[in-house]
Amino acid sequence: MKEIEFKSGLTWRAFLGIMYSATILMPAAIFTYLMTGTNLLGTFSFPVAGFVAALFFTELARIFGKPLTQQEVTIIWGASLIAVEAISVQIFMGFYFRSLYPGTWFFKIGGVPLPQLIPNWFAPPPTSPVIRLRTFFHLDWSLPIIVNTLGLFLFYRVLHCLFGILCYQISAIAERLPFPVQQVAADICITMTKRQENKIRVLSVTSIIAAAYSFIVYFIPYVFQIKTIPVPWIDLNKSIELFIPGASLGIGTDAIMLAIGMILPLKIAVNIFVGSFAAYFIGNHILFKIGLFPDWRPGMNCALAFQRSVLRFWVFPQIGLGIAAGLVPILMHPKIVVSALASLKGAEKTSGALFSYKILILGIIVTSAIIVIMNTWLTGCSPLIFIGLILFDFIASLIMTRGIGVSGIAFTIPYVAETVYTLTSPGNPTIWFAPIYVTGGGGHWASWLKIAELTKTSYSSYIKAILITTPIAWILSFLYLEVFWKIAPIPSGIYPGFSLVVPATYIIPKAMWITGEVATGSAPTLILGSLVIGTVAEIIASLTRIPFSLISVVVGITTAFPMSITILMGSVLGKIIKWRIGKEFWKEYMITIAAGIFLGESITVALAAALSMVVRMLWILPY
Repeated sequence: MKEIEFKSGLTWRAFLGIMYSATILMPAAIFTYLMTGTNLLGTFSFPVAGFVAALFFTELARIFGKPLTQQEVTIIWGASLIAVEAISVQIFMGFYFRSLYPGTWFFKIGGVPLPQLIPNWFAPPPTSPVIRLRTFFHLDWSLPIIVNTLGLFLFYRVLHCLFGILCYQISAIAERLPFPVQQVAADICITMTKRQENKIRVLSVTSIIAAAYSFIVYFIPYVFQIKTIPVPWIDLNKSIELFIPGASLGIGTDAIMLAIGMILPLKIAVNIFVGSFAAYFIGNHILFKIGLFPDWRPGMNCALAFQRSVLRFWVFPQIGLGIAAGLVPILMHPKIVVSALASLKGAEKTSGALFSYKILILGIIVTSAIIVIMNTWLTGCSPLIFIGLILFDFIASLIMTRGIGVSGIAFTIPYVAETVYTLTSPGNPTIWFAPIYVTGGGGHWASWLKIAELTKTSYSSYIKAILITTPIAWILSFLYLEVFWKIAPIPSGIYPGFSLVVPATYIIPKAMWITGEVATGSAPTLILGSLVIGTVAEIIASLTRIPFSLISVVVGITTAFPMSITILMGSVLGKIIKWRIGKEFWKEYMITIAAGIFLGESITVALAAALSMVVRMLWILPY
């Protein structure tokens, strides 16, 4: 790789920007989630919180006559995503699962209700006084907080970081995948600091247009409680259910998904659409007809149909196809791995990397060993189960990195651990609560290392910023949730969103897996069959050079159908704009136009989250 001069972005000014996110934006993120069941600042298609913090401090520094560098903006943006990470909410969901949600008692194993089978190191028991006291400052919380935070840190901050470095070397350095969304992010960081007049003008115009649209879509509904355009999509299921039962149809309304489509090659967008259409329009209809989608009922919306069809069937083809998409290109071109490892040998000198390949591999082995020992001790299960899950997590990280590198869309193959637990330890309920997280999170790290490369930010400063921010953010998240919990019970009439979303998206699916209500008898056949089909398709596409991308199809199969329609619409729109305004202009400003859409929506969503919190808190006051 061409030698690049990397600079550190971790300065005291960048740290202030990160702390702004942790102290100002995090409580807004927690509150909006409790109120609406949606994290406006973190779970949409673009990292809103980091974007807003970076923009605010960029302009503030400019006012004081000392503009931020592009490296500082990169660090503020990336670390601010961690600064608003409300880890306390995730741990509280386990407590809600065991001790607060009454529906959990209806799920039983051998006649024993689930809450009585859940270990105390996962969540306080239903008899705990913390239910009445509404506090984290109690001995009953000590083990759950220690076990869960340790598991999360080892996976998300250590193992996934190491996986991410290796995946980055393979996909970004050796394969040179385009990483389209990361190019947008880097362009924003550079444009905000360099102030190129033409790009600033284009960025401003597109930002204003996107902000106006987002005002209608997000601001009015969340602040004034007035329904406008449905989010995240216009659901059209009812219009087709009489003619094509089981099928899903809708149109995504998030402008950022449209922007992602605009910067994708049409071939990639079409493959994403084909994968999603084949699974959730045609596939779900066929599954319903042959009795493999028994959950479908007239009136079922897109979101529930997507979740239940994945739970009942598509999870297994996703695993097989995902493995094929992630590994086959590497196995067909083994020099990629050799080149990636070789580049690590001199990475400290040439590209600002933090580890040599020997230290990297040693770190992965040691961290994996700690995770395996801890989970074996907690659950009493075979260590081979956890070793296998860690190996698959690396594969999942490769898959996610390739997905991001090709399409810009991060996706996780769902329910991998659940499938393994069902097939290997059906009689041990404890294993279902083990602090092991097969999410492919190395892909997220790899994507930010790519942004660091594009903005010439030293990788070590980014990793240090994340590790410094993590304990501060996690401690603050417990303090903020403690305050909200003291104000009113969670869930309650004041926090209705939690009880509306968590049971449907977390409790019921998890309880169904634990009690064996998810049929996995055909899982090995479906996984192996889809692996073979995906392998053959990838080999044929590679040899014949037909416009087929297996990783894009897998992205489509893991993406709700309405979103894939919007991505395709964005790609077609990009081609039309290119035709109307000229190839050269579009090539020069395509990334900037997409960046403006990202910027306009991010600012509006952040304002909506903040004002929504203020309005609701005023309503809570006793007068």
